Amino acid sequence: MSWNEEFRFLIFTDQPMSYWKDGEKIPNVQFRYLNASMFSRLASRKTAVETRLQHGYKLCDWRMAYGEIFATWLRQFDFWGWVDFDVVLGRLAFFGFNSSALERRDVVGEFGWPAQGPLTLLRNRPDVNRLWRKLPDVAARLKRHDIQRLNEWAFGRLLWKSSLERLPRPFPTQLSASPRHGDGDIIWSEGRLWHLPSCGEAGYLHFSRWKDSFEGMMPSPTGQAVQLGPRGATEPSQTAWAQLERCRRTE
Repeated sequence: MSWNEEFRFLIFTDQPMSYWKDGEKIPNVQFRYLNASMFSRLASRKTAVETRLQHGYKLCDWRMAYGEIFATWLRQFDFWGWVDFDVVLGRLAFFGFNSSALERRDVVGEFGWPAQGPLTLLRNRPDVNRLWRKLPDVAARLKRHDIQRLNEWAFGRLLWKSSLERLPRPFPTQLSASPRHGDGDIIWSEGRLWHLPSCGEAGYLHFSRWKDSFEGMMPSPTGQAVQLGPRGATEPSQTAWAQLERCRRTE
């Protein structure tokens, strides 16, 4: 996160600071204590949709309403959004997440779809923040305990049909935990995320299918390189180091 200094990351959590290691030392990361009951009260008050959060995964359905729920903390920002925790960020600004590229845009998603679970940005404007209210039966679906996948599919379709200006994505800007990616194919180094076989660069990696391998072993990058793949986050092999140097020389 610290390498993406153009962003301010607000982490609302009920975990102790020891859980976040040295997160409190990162200038562009702020922590706010918020547990499930506090979120339920806040969401109910801000949206008038009565809720009682039963499990953390249900928060995914509520993401589309964060512009209203967390309005107090968002006043100074032109954009707000969400990002998953099973994500490794590359150079976001290089891939269009910057003030000049977004000057006339309202929505930033991914190739082919305007709302992505791993990372989405929305303009901080009343009509955008309230757009989720136009979903059919939205209050009833938010009250359900099971996940409805509203933030990606239903809300994504709403964004697609709206007149909001989307940032065009002619090609994918993310990497996923695909079986075609092996250990040594992806490396993070000094804020950049590389796909070594192609010497290409990505905006972020969503390692959802590799979560078990990453659990408890993700280092805190401070300038070193980290190899990312099915076996988790590991020290780069000599082969990966050599390929990274070749990629850098071809730029």
